[in-house]
Formats: sequence, C-alpha cells, structure tokens
Amino acid sequence: MAETVLLKRCGSLTRWANPPAEHCRSIALAGILLDAGHADEAVILLREALVLCQAINDPWSMLLVFRELVSALATQGAFASAARFLGAAQALQERTGARPLGQALAGHETAISLARKHLGESAFEQAVAAGQALPLSQAIAEALSTNAPSADLPDKIPRQRRLTARELEVAALIAEGLTNNQIAERMIIAERTVDTHVQNILAKLGCARRTDVAALIGAEA
Repeated sequence: MAETVLLKRCGSLTRWANPPAEHCRSIALAGILLDAGHADEAVILLREALVLCQAINDPWSMLLVFRELVSALATQGAFASAARFLGAAQALQERTGARPLGQALAGHETAISLARKHLGESAFEQAVAAGQALPLSQAIAEALSTNAPSADLPDKIPRQRRLTARELEVAALIAEGLTNNQIAERMIIAERTVDTHVQNILAKLGCARRTDVAALIGAEA
C-alpha cells in the first residue's frame, strides 16, 4: 500500500524531472509520513529535499517543500512558524510564477485553519506577512534551521487543539459515526494509519471510547 502511494506521488512530482530526481522522492515520502502522523520524520526529509532543490535551482519543488512544511509545522504545534512559511510559499509562488499541481496543495487547508484558529486572525496575518517579506535565501535558511517544538502543549489549551491537523480530520469523522474502514476510504489512506490516528486521538483527549470523542468534539465545537 505504502509503495503504491509512493509511486503514485512520485509519478506526479517527477513529471518535470528527467530523470526523476531524488528530491522528488523525498517530498513524496514526506507527504506519506505526514499522512501517517510522523511530522518530525517528514521535516527531516523536507529539509533534505530543500537542500537539493536549492542546489539545482528548482523553485517549483521548493514551493512544494514550503507547502508541506506548513502542514508539518502545524502538526508539530509550531503555528507561528507554519503561518510564516505559508507567507514564504505565497511569496515564492508570486516571484517565480511556479504553480504546483492542485493535488499537491490539497489537504493543507486544515493545517492553515488550525494555525489561524490557534494564533488568532491578527497574529496569523502578521506571521504570514512576515514570511512574505523574507528573501528566498533567508526563508531557506530558516527552513533548514527550524527546531521542532515540544509536543507537550499547556493544559489550558482546549483538548481539540492538542490534536494534529490530520487527527482533527479523523476525530470529526469519528464524531460522524464512521468506522475506521469508512474513514480510511473517505480520506484515501490505509486503515492501519487510521487505527494509529484513533489511538493517538483517544490518548491525547483522555477518552476511553469513540463515543467519548464524539461527545467532546460536539462540546468544544
């Protein structure tokens, strides 16, 4: 399953690479890791890809890396950094005219919404604007030096906000009454990945049953 997904993603990413480049494979693998909830490992691959993109001056792939970093950083709880790199991605797209495939941008809306909600509209927009103003060289330098934040969030943060962007999606589907198999089909991911997300959600929310998750999601909505 994972190999099939990788081949499919690499096929999209390498359409402009002849022969297919290593950085394309790293970006594709990072996306798979993000889908599986492994943001720390995804960030490592994205940094490796960014170094390669810089070496061959590939702005299209750099844009993909920045967009994936937005999701990875939001998943790690680094919401200000996520918003900052969203701005950097927007600036790169405007400067170069690079346009990533629509499917490459899909799935980032939840991470962006999560960052906006956590930071508040004003702070979110300020962080995006700061990222837009970064010279590309500085944006790359920051991406390569960004430290992953602590996974432990303060207790005062509502429990829903302790979930990653992907876990929030899964929790919402749990609240709809979907089974793991149905969630996997809806999200187009492996059922084993859903199983992992569900266990993480139960642990982070302090819930014993799926019905508790549904009740909590409804209470904090």
